[in-house]
Parts: sequence; C-alpha cells; structure tokens
Amino acid sequence: MQLPTDKKTTKTQYRITIFVMRYCIITILTICANTGCLRAPDTRVITTEIAVYDDFPDGEPGISQGASASYTGVYDGKIYLAGGCNFPETPAADGGEKRYYKGIYAADITDGNAEELKWKKVGELPEASAYGVSVSTPRGIICAGGTGYNGAIKRAYIISRTERSDTIKTEALPDMPYAMDNMCGAYSNNTIYISGGKTDGIPACTFITLNLDSLEAGWQVREPFPGRARLQPVGMIYKSGNDTEYRILGGYSPPTETEGAVVAGDGYKYSVAENKWTYMPYPAENQKEYMTFSGATAVQINDTAAAVCGGVNKTIFATALDREQKLIRAAAAGDTIQIAALQQEKRQYMTSPPPWYKFNNKLLLYSTSANTCREIAEAPCFALAGSSSAISGDTLYFLGGEIKPGIRTAQVVRVIIKH
Repeated sequence: MQLPTDKKTTKTQYRITIFVMRYCIITILTICANTGCLRAPDTRVITTEIAVYDDFPDGEPGISQGASASYTGVYDGKIYLAGGCNFPETPAADGGEKRYYKGIYAADITDGNAEELKWKKVGELPEASAYGVSVSTPRGIICAGGTGYNGAIKRAYIISRTERSDTIKTEALPDMPYAMDNMCGAYSNNTIYISGGKTDGIPACTFITLNLDSLEAGWQVREPFPGRARLQPVGMIYKSGNDTEYRILGGYSPPTETEGAVVAGDGYKYSVAENKWTYMPYPAENQKEYMTFSGATAVQINDTAAAVCGGVNKTIFATALDREQKLIRAAAAGDTIQIAALQQEKRQYMTSPPPWYKFNNKLLLYSTSANTCREIAEAPCFALAGSSSAISGDTLYFLGGEIKPGIRTAQVVRVIIKH
C-alpha cells in the first residue's frame, strides 16, 4: 500500500511514503537558502533519507513497548541495543514501577536499505540497567555505569563477538572510581571520556577517562568541569592538529534550596594538550528553546561534527523540576492549599499529550570546530528524550526514547545523510 503526501513546513518539504503500517521513509531536501545548511566545508546541499521502524526487540517481557536510555553501538556489521528501561504495565503518571532490561540484541545492518531490523537476542548484560554511557570502538562496544534495581553502577565492560559470529561475550574493564549514571561520554584515540550525571547518587561535575591501551592504570580522575552539575548532557569530540577536545553540552541542574533548576544549552570544552576546561556559549545562531541539548542524544559523525537528536523544552522542563522543590517547601510549611495546587500541576504535566512538551523535533548538525548548530531535518520522529544513537558510515540510528515523560516509543529511526 502506498500513500504519498506532501507536507510543507516553514523550512523543509517532506515526501512521505508508507510501505506498510510499521515502516515509512521520509526524504527531506534541505536547501542552503532556506535553512542555512552545512557551510565551510559544509557548503553542499544535503539530502536526508529517514526511515522510521516500529521495530524494537521482543526477547524480554515488556521491552517490545520500547525503552529509553539503552546502551547502543555498531560493531562488526551489526547494531547492538542492550538494557534500557520503561513502564510496561502501569504508566508512570499513575505510579507505575520502572522496569530495567538486561538483554543484548543485535541486528545486521550490512543491507542499509532493509525495510526492518531483524533483532536477535545474543546475550545479557551483567545486570539489568540503563542511563549509562556506551561507545563504539574497533574492539567492541564499551558500556560504563548506569543504574538499575540495585542503584548506580561502577562497572564497565566491553561487548564483542566470539569466534562464532552469532554469539557475543562481555569482558570486564576496570571499575570506575565512582558509581555513575545519567552522564555522557565520547571516544577518541583509544580513550573513553565520561563526565557529568550523578556520582555516587549526587549530581556532580565529575570527569574521568580510561585509556584502553593502559588498562592497568585504570580510570583517571580529571579536573571537574566548572559550574553546576549537569545531568543527561551530551558529549562529543573535536580533533584539530595534535590536540583533542572533549565537549560537554547541555544537561540540567536540579534545583537546590537556594537556586532554581537550570536546563542548559551551553557547555565546556576540555583540551587534552592543555589539560584545562574552557567555557563554550550557546552554539551560534540558536538562542532557541529547543537547542538545550538536555535529554538529547549525540552521535559523532567525524572529527569536526556531530548530529544531535531530540531533547526537552527548556522552559517546560525547568518548571517541572522547580515544582518538585516547591512541593518540598510547601510540605515543610504545612501549606495544604499550595500542595494541592502543585500536585494538580504535576498531574497535568504527566498526563498531557506529547506535542504539549515541545520536545525538539529537529535533527541538528553541530560543528565542533565552530561551535555552531544547523538544522538538517525536521520531523515528528525526532521529538524524543533519552533516545540512544549509533552510526555506521553515513547512516545514523536513533533507538527508542521517550515521547513524553514516562511514555517510551518502540521506534527506530534510520537517517542516511547524502551530499
């Protein structure tokens, strides 16, 4: 069955063809004059072909409904998805219990035009978990930290295949110096960089690294990044000459007794050569609410660019965070009227339809060299928080995530970037 339609927006034009109910392709032509697409060297017109699969694994009860904060990566011609969490029985708005998963699933992606991903369960994580860091390396997919039923995790390990291509193994890496979750990370020059999130359960500015060529040295505790803690930021790499810079952007700082919540779009860069942090303002040309990078996912395209998908709305999310602090204060003061009003607001926040939350529905190209951000596509499938990402050649994958607080999606979005 084919159902072609044309949909116009202010910046892009879509042609949507639905082949079956669970698979569609959107081809978006992004024109320089309208969107300010890639420049210097980003001067070429870019076409993005977007395939949306309703195609999550089903090897554990509940996971087929979709999950967020999974560990993902590409290795040996396959895309891997492991762990993650959701509320499969009772919604979070009704007090449902969060479920964590431990299955490791693989799907062959050597045929980039396949109309579905055929997932196969190939193993299990050491424990059911989510909200950690995962990076793809030539040696396998490295997973570090996260949280699960027993709390935050210090463990790190690498997932790779055995001599049999259809089975995998998990090999332990040195434990991190702290239990960490809701942090971000990146990989370059056989080194893993991890920062932000919670350290032993407390929001922190922690920064650690691990050199895979010197595992005996373990994780190195580096100088923390400046400012307030950042939960659920994005991390990426910029390489120039002999220097490597690790970037941390966005994230949110929970409210404290004296300060309100901050949902950020700015960040910091760490120079390996100079061993120091430098502040980075919001990427040029934004100052827009959707470019907070908080709850977004970033995937490194090359040494000077990364794609960023999703993220929460700055104002709406900060208001929700501050509401929790107001509830604590109202309870301490015994203000039942204020408590009732705030609980009603909270209920509305948890039960509104997905468009109300204004998650970022743009796919952004972030230039690590220029600290600029450009829209390269816009579609409802990008309006996610807590999605996971991976890259193979010119093909990006965004797996699962939330479409609103507590509600996961089983979609897998494949984006082929063409020049």
